[in-house]
Amino acid sequence: MIIMETHCILMVSTFYPPYHIGGDAIHVKYLADELTHMGHEVHVIHSLDAYSLKKHKACKADDDVHIHRVENLLGSASAAASFISGRNRCAERLVDNISRNIKSDVIHYHNISMLGCGVLREGIGKKIYTVHDHWALCQRNDHMKYGKENCTDRSCIKCCIKSHRPIRIISSERIISELNKMDAVISPSNYMKKTLRSFGLESILIRNFVSRPKIERYFGNRHFSYVGVLEKHKGVDALIDAYSKMTSTSELHILGNGSLSEDIKKVNDSRIKQLGFLPREKVLSEVASSICLCAPSRCCENSPLSCIEALSVGVPLVVFSNGGLPEIAAECGVVVNDTASLTAALEVLESNEEMRARMSDNALKKYEEEYSPEAFMKQYVPLLGGAE
Repeated sequence: MIIMETHCILMVSTFYPPYHIGGDAIHVKYLADELTHMGHEVHVIHSLDAYSLKKHKACKADDDVHIHRVENLLGSASAAASFISGRNRCAERLVDNISRNIKSDVIHYHNISMLGCGVLREGIGKKIYTVHDHWALCQRNDHMKYGKENCTDRSCIKCCIKSHRPIRIISSERIISELNKMDAVISPSNYMKKTLRSFGLESILIRNFVSRPKIERYFGNRHFSYVGVLEKHKGVDALIDAYSKMTSTSELHILGNGSLSEDIKKVNDSRIKQLGFLPREKVLSEVASSICLCAPSRCCENSPLSCIEALSVGVPLVVFSNGGLPEIAAECGVVVNDTASLTAALEVLESNEEMRARMSDNALKKYEEEYSPEAFMKQYVPLLGGAE
């Protein structure tokens, strides 16, 4: 008989639903839900002060997870100061107090960019950190020099000034030093694992997961899909440019919000449908019925959940060759390098039904083997010190 030891686990994250802005927060929710369903006691600390800087909202929080929030009189100013200085006394006290009160066995840190590096030293129990983005390595968080191209020379101060970003006082070397004290550091992609190693930080590869969907692939109105923030670093403008060169009657459905929303509305092409922000069920329905999901990011994506969601419903990917995207798309998508090859990839996937079917089968297989909750937990639970 297999007996699983249960634990008291404290998750620490800048963002958490419904007060969140991206996939890192959704991952924390998925993980908290899975651990709770397995019988573990899960607590989450997140920052309302950080949320006040962003003003986005999404899915409901799970009542079975114990939620604790960082909130003080300075509000968003406190979150901004924490990002710059690397310290947040309020967050540090909360992490330490909650951890000791619940007698946490494990503290799992996620995106702590606006909670301050100091929280890594607080609390009791085994300590784990998941690298969701480039925060530890980059003043801009995205490893993009001037916000335009992948960084290679680490001229951080000059980059911040030219791209109008605040200059962080706490150095990457200091953050890396603190992360080297963790019991385990998790990289969701080989790309991130290799990048961290170049900065002197070793990590283990455990790929992100998404909850098993309640919908299967189907075909309705023929369309390509894009899911994500509508910003230049995500390449949505490149996608529209590539799509506009096609004579296809298949539509392009764009899901998400961002600074390019108004520009996209002005594009004179009735085939492009801008659907805005949608809940997960409707996003999955749009993606599951699409020809492919397009992720033409200019930045080095780590392991975007939108692509993993596509795999979970058997949808092929078309991605740019940046960061961890090619890893996700291998055998179940097309990797491209520019607008012309993006146009060609869309045309091939639209016309080649046999190719789509093969990639769809590969996507489902890859999800089960590498990106499902079971695949994640098989590697994650032993880190807790508990599977016997």
